[in-house]
Amino acid sequence: MVGWNKLIQVAKSGVVQFVVLRYSTLAIQFINALIIAQFLGAYYFGIYSFVTLVLQYLTYSNLGINYSVNVLLSIKKGNPELTSKLWANSLYITFIAGILVVFMGIIGLMFDPPYFQKYEFSRYILPVVFNAILVNYNGLFVNSFRIYGKLREINIYQMLIPLGTLALLPFFKGQLLLDVWIGMNFACNLFSFLLFVNKAPHSLAHHHNVKIPAILLHKGAHLLLYNMSFYFITIAARTVISVGYSVEELGFYSFANAIANAVMTAGGAFVFVFFPKMLNRFHAMTNLETLAFLKRIRIAYITVLNLMVLASMVVVPLIAYFIPEMAPAENAILILLCSQIIINTNMGNATMLIARKQEKYLTPFGFEAILIVVVFGSLLAWMEYNLDFIALVVLLASAYYTLRVNRYALKFLGLKDDGVKRDLMLYYCLISLIVIGVFFSISALIYISILLYVILKRADIITAGRESLKLLGGNANQF
Repeated sequence: MVGWNKLIQVAKSGVVQFVVLRYSTLAIQFINALIIAQFLGAYYFGIYSFVTLVLQYLTYSNLGINYSVNVLLSIKKGNPELTSKLWANSLYITFIAGILVVFMGIIGLMFDPPYFQKYEFSRYILPVVFNAILVNYNGLFVNSFRIYGKLREINIYQMLIPLGTLALLPFFKGQLLLDVWIGMNFACNLFSFLLFVNKAPHSLAHHHNVKIPAILLHKGAHLLLYNMSFYFITIAARTVISVGYSVEELGFYSFANAIANAVMTAGGAFVFVFFPKMLNRFHAMTNLETLAFLKRIRIAYITVLNLMVLASMVVVPLIAYFIPEMAPAENAILILLCSQIIINTNMGNATMLIARKQEKYLTPFGFEAILIVVVFGSLLAWMEYNLDFIALVVLLASAYYTLRVNRYALKFLGLKDDGVKRDLMLYYCLISLIVIGVFFSISALIYISILLYVILKRADIITAGRESLKLLGGNANQF
């Protein structure tokens, strides 16, 4: 009976309900990506990839306000008057940023440079601009809602576009599918925006204060540069390919990137919920407590996440089997999954450094990694190497970035942690085996790597299972 009661308690947990819906959404998104790639074909999937690339760039136009709101509201949650002022001013700044985005869109439409013509982008520029504005507002609301535990509205927002896409797929193909998909995105983002406004945890009272926008912009600028330096490692690679390769090749690489990101996002469902709590805890901990907490994150989260990434490599060949047109992306998928394994090891350290207001010191590491991608990626494009080598550059840049962040985190704490070094060495050895297997077509090396990981990390995997049950039971304070 106790066991059944425990299971019922776990099932009723808000965290479990969120995670179940999150994984359902991700499953639908994954299926959508496969079907879209098949129904659009290589050429129109390349245009679709360019549209989403521009949309990614435009989501950074809000000057990092969504990042600063996430951090500041998490830390200042106990001060309702201050959080209300922070929220109101963040909306004003996002509105001004939206006006600038519209202006940029009009300029792009007027001049229509050859780079845009290559991807027929004049057809989509205005819908993309207005989508970006709504995405920026919705991102702001999502960060606020998750801090206050309002996950139902976030679930609706995250489910709308995947379900809308799934509903469109039986009826449209080719360019018409792309046109209707962009319109559906706008409708879903607008509906979500209205829902968020109606259910917002903060009042929309006017709080004009010169200091508050300055705080938001100052914090946002550092966090924006930090997040740009991190996410732009992959965005820079897609940009290099969009310039130096064909429309179809951009589609192949973007498909590989989408699959790798889907696996990463699947593992990040727990982090999405607990990130604000981790920020709050890191902010108040001593250095010794922080080191112990980082070790717990490494065991409870990163171990399982990387096991998921490794296991996903087994099914990658099936994608090429069911969608033969995307077969050229298979090797790139495997290499980009390796880069996800490397980046995963940064999660705890990066969160701790943000909570300790050290994000500005991380930014140069990211931009150095971006420089590696841009310089070597452009060189490889000029020398007409295939997409697998661009993915390899992303892997090397990710490894460089991870080493720099981990070293700085330990230096900042003034402590040693041999566990981090052992884990990194293990991951680098396993990834080396996988990359050799990819370039020399020795698939057995992938299976050997997974088996070695399970054997060497079996104790951590068992511990991680126990920790996950605690979290699923809704006892978030234990994390």
